[in-house]
Amino acid sequence: ASHVGEDYAVLWEGSHHHELTHARDRLGQLGDGATVEDLEVVRREIDDVLASSKWRFVSELLSDEIVTWPEPLDFLITDLPPSTSNEMFSFFEQVKDLFGVIIVSQPTKISTIGLLRTVDLLRQKQIPIIGLVANQDGFLNRHSEIEYQFLSPRVDLEEVARKAGIPFLLSIPQCGDRDRLKPYFSELAGEVVGSKPVVLKERGGLTIMSNGTNKEEHEYPNIVERFGEVFQKLGIKKHEGYVDHCAKGDLENLEDVEQKLYEMGLHPSLRNQVVNFWAAEIKQP
Repeated sequence: ASHVGEDYAVLWEGSHHHELTHARDRLGQLGDGATVEDLEVVRREIDDVLASSKWRFVSELLSDEIVTWPEPLDFLITDLPPSTSNEMFSFFEQVKDLFGVIIVSQPTKISTIGLLRTVDLLRQKQIPIIGLVANQDGFLNRHSEIEYQFLSPRVDLEEVARKAGIPFLLSIPQCGDRDRLKPYFSELAGEVVGSKPVVLKERGGLTIMSNGTNKEEHEYPNIVERFGEVFQKLGIKKHEGYVDHCAKGDLENLEDVEQKLYEMGLHPSLRNQVVNFWAAEIKQP
């Protein structure tokens, strides 16, 4: 929300107007004769513009010159997209006085994979974690009883939090009546206000998260294999070509790695995730 005018609030949306209209015009020029390669070039151009816009949006949201408040805030709560997104990387890199992160996840197997990936990112970035919330954990029926859906086997997120070394805050069920959910959110607010965020210890080796479990840490014989493990960790399939191409350059030079991933046409969001995870990995002893 902005209190300095509507123009400022939407400033970021028009910041790349020229680049987007250029991409639009190129599509018009290509017409029906466009090849897959031609369309891929335009797609990458648009993806890069959107990724840059998200960075600019975070910068403006945190700027006192763009967004001002009528009085000092006790808390500023930012809802970020799930898992390791561009918005998450942009936010963490620009916020210097972050109190802590609340991780929200559904208690399902597929959600747990993304949950553990996020926890590992927070560990590598040394970002404080307030705790974990289990969202849509069962259904609150009219008798105030919790029912669990048989189509989605439930994962015990309290146990997941314990193994990850982070606090478990509470479970919030599904319910169509907001009033009946108010006690849960009141309890959550109390937990957050009285919390002491934890910063997970850095690990010497790369922690691999797969199918919702932690594999044992181990040493890697060379930097190329360590680089390849980052792709596996992020769930990027058929990554061998990316690894081989990057290995032709300097894997310890992040700019060189990012340029070679761009040359290979890796999607900007995945490219940013690889570079950020790799940056944290090569800084480890």
